[in-house]
Amino acid sequence: MSTLIDLRNEVLAHGFDVGGVFTLDDITKYLNFAMRRVARKVDYFTEETAQSFTTVAGTASYSWPADLGRLRYLLLPADQTVLDVVRLRDLDGSATLTGKPSCYALSGSGVVLYPTPDAAYDLTWRYYALPALMADDADVPDIPEDYHEALTFYALQRCYEREDDAEMATYWSQRWELALRDMRSDVKFPSSDGPHQIDSMWPAAVSAPRYVLP
Repeated sequence: MSTLIDLRNEVLAHGFDVGGVFTLDDITKYLNFAMRRVARKVDYFTEETAQSFTTVAGTASYSWPADLGRLRYLLLPADQTVLDVVRLRDLDGSATLTGKPSCYALSGSGVVLYPTPDAAYDLTWRYYALPALMADDADVPDIPEDYHEALTFYALQRCYEREDDAEMATYWSQRWELALRDMRSDVKFPSSDGPHQIDSMWPAAVSAPRYVLP
């Protein structure tokens, strides 16, 4: 199992001098960039997380959590209601209303609620989180151990770019892309934990959820 200091030392073992073109903090930054890119490019996230926030009367737009990888749904806990997902164009073409939010649309780095809240409502994000960033020497990458070395491939690419060595930067870029390809076919995160049956396939006594998850 590789720690942050192990990964940094692996990068430095290729002959880079710290304190010149880049610093140890730069290498740590590259390794963390790589880990977050693994999550998004491979669709690999960590645990499911819940985070609550409170609406402000008259405010419809809200930014999602900083560690959000993929949103599952938005919940109104007081009513145990999952808000429906709609298209932003549908909201743009709707009458201006205020009240308790019943749906939302994705917009940029957050969501737009509809109707626009007319009071303080407690809502809960339910989402898959991005891997935690490494900071301490003993921190371990929050991705499968078999792919820890892929992080060094990306860091090496960035380091060689900083030294204007295009040939070596290209070589490590190719190693990085191959590692992503292998990981994508091996440990891709499930797109859903829900059943695949449609409503008509369920017994009459069981009601399948009718809202749409992201």
